[in-house]
Amino acid sequence: MTARAAAPTAADEGPAAVEDDSPASEPPCPEVDLKALRRAHRDGLKNGIEFNLIWPVVPKIIQVKYNRVLFSAKNGLEGELIASLNFRPWTFVEGEGEKLMAAVAVGYRQYWWKGINSELVLYPEFLWLRNNVVDDGSYFDFNLIPEFYSGYKGYFGATQMFYNLQLGFGIIALRANPWPKTVTDGIFFNGNATVGISF
Repeated sequence: MTARAAAPTAADEGPAAVEDDSPASEPPCPEVDLKALRRAHRDGLKNGIEFNLIWPVVPKIIQVKYNRVLFSAKNGLEGELIASLNFRPWTFVEGEGEKLMAAVAVGYRQYWWKGINSELVLYPEFLWLRNNVVDDGSYFDFNLIPEFYSGYKGYFGATQMFYNLQLGFGIIALRANPWPKTVTDGIFFNGNATVGISF
């Protein structure tokens, strides 16, 4: 009789393959640049509110501005509509008397490159005067004042908070009811230092 061949054993087949049950390694997640995301979000905002820090001191006017982006181009050009509320409480003005002023101004701000901007604003002012230095009388007047500014707007880091520093000039183009005074009208120079937030 022919002898049957012995069945191969596990030892004869070599070590058994071991299945790897560990999960497949995943590629590392790319780091998220939070500052870049905040800047991208900020660049898409169309509105802003800003407060003038200089005018409450000189010439003692409280000013709040609202701005709205009208257009924005890839080359950095951008246009904004500006509206502002302006109020000056009773304040003694040399050569005139005690003056009270209220105005709602409208204007346009043009950004040229990297925050460099120019601004043209028209101020229709309603004024009350008492204790006139010439005749001690009281008056009401309406003035129309165009003002032009140029400066730079920047942001505080990657936040939505911004500042705008400007220098400019203006002139009283119209006096509806001029009162007597010891000073003459002419071109005046002014500055803005505003802080605000985009939203």
